[in-house]
Amino acid sequence: MVRDDSINPVEPFIQVSVGYIGEDTTRLLAVRARDLLPPGEPPLSTTNAESLDLLVQAGYLDADAAKLYWHNLQNPAADKFLSFLVDELHPLISAEFRVDDTSTGLWGFSYGGLFATYAALRRTLFSRIGAGSPGIVPQSKVFELYDSEIKDEADYSGRMLHMTVCETEVTAVSPYQAYVGLGTTEFAVEPGP
Repeated sequence: MVRDDSINPVEPFIQVSVGYIGEDTTRLLAVRARDLLPPGEPPLSTTNAESLDLLVQAGYLDADAAKLYWHNLQNPAADKFLSFLVDELHPLISAEFRVDDTSTGLWGFSYGGLFATYAALRRTLFSRIGAGSPGIVPQSKVFELYDSEIKDEADYSGRMLHMTVCETEVTAVSPYQAYVGLGTTEFAVEPGP
């Protein structure tokens, strides 16, 4: 039901947040890399075995968490996480609540924003997608997906992608932030069909 407000119509919605519990909370970097990075996504140029050793020495990660993080950076599985959301979680929600599949949304920030962008390009049931400061680097797999979609003349009618880049990603004195800001900006201005 839409409120009778022609300037600001508000549709009721169900918001479901997916997070981590148990042991996964202690290895958050590794789990996020596994679930949110598209298959074949290159690790950040600033992330390597030596930089992870520094995180271990500084006490930010234990050795096992660093090893798992490095493994998941080399073997990301956003395709499996997306399949879980679409094939398992969505049917459970739809069985319990009235869901309008024509306006199902997904939102993510940082690596979650990269995942949301990846999901948008996969053209799943999610047709309303928000990507906040997505962790898109200049060599990201989403560029290949985007180019493939243009080549195949994919139909995106009825679908929306809203992207934001926070000021920090554009102006902060940090190689990571500037790198991500650059990748996201390149994606946003990539010429379309």
